[in-house]
This record gives sequence, C-alpha cells and structure tokens, in this order.
Amino acid sequence: MDGLTERFSRLQQEHENQLSTNQQLEVEVARKSSQLHEKEDVEVQLRSEMTKQGKDIENLKRKVQAVETLKQSLEKDKERLKQEFVKKNKDIEELKHQAIVDKKTLSELANARESAELRLERQQQNTKGISFS
Repeated sequence: MDGLTERFSRLQQEHENQLSTNQQLEVEVARKSSQLHEKEDVEVQLRSEMTKQGKDIENLKRKVQAVETLKQSLEKDKERLKQEFVKKNKDIEELKHQAIVDKKTLSELANARESAELRLERQQQNTKGISFS
C-alpha cells in the first residue's frame, strides 16, 4: 500500500505540476493573444495609413500634372509675348524712322513753300515795278 500511496503522491504532484504548467501556459497564451491583437491593430492602422498616403500621392501627382500643364501654357505665353515684344520694338523703330523721313519731307516741303513764296513775292514785286514804270 505504501507503493500505492507513494504512486498516488507522485501522480498528485505531477498533476499539480501540470496544473501549474497549464496555468502558466494559459497566461502565456493570453499574453501572446493580446500581443497578436495589438500587432493586428497596428497592421490595420498601417494599412489605413498606406491607403491614405496612396491617395495623397495620387492627389499630388494630379496637382503636379496640373502645375506642369500650367507651366507649359505659361512658357508658350512667355514665348508669344517675347515675339510680340520684338515685333512691337521693330514697329516702333520703323515708326521712328518714318517719323524722321516725314519730318525731313515736311522740312523740305516747308523750304520749298518758302522758296515758292519768295519767288512769288519777287515776281509780284517785279510785276509791281514793271507796272509803275
């Protein structure tokens, strides 16, 4: 009977050890489960953040494309305005030249008119001088 009591005690001790081990394992499983849930929550947050950042990237790409399009349009406008500026400067130079030519022509016409008036005056004086004699 002593063998049985001893065996019973040993089995009881093993049972208590296994219960203790089971409790430790349950605590470990609970802790690991909690860590797993935390990691899953972090994963969900990261996926959400990645999705948000993906949308932000797409929005930025669209904005960059819009800016590039605007830049091209502004470059075309700039080139067109440069060409207009060059043409206007050329027109101004032509008008200045024409103004000089016109001024010279007016001066020549004024001189010719004065000369014609002087001749007319001389003729009138000569005609008066002839008619008095």
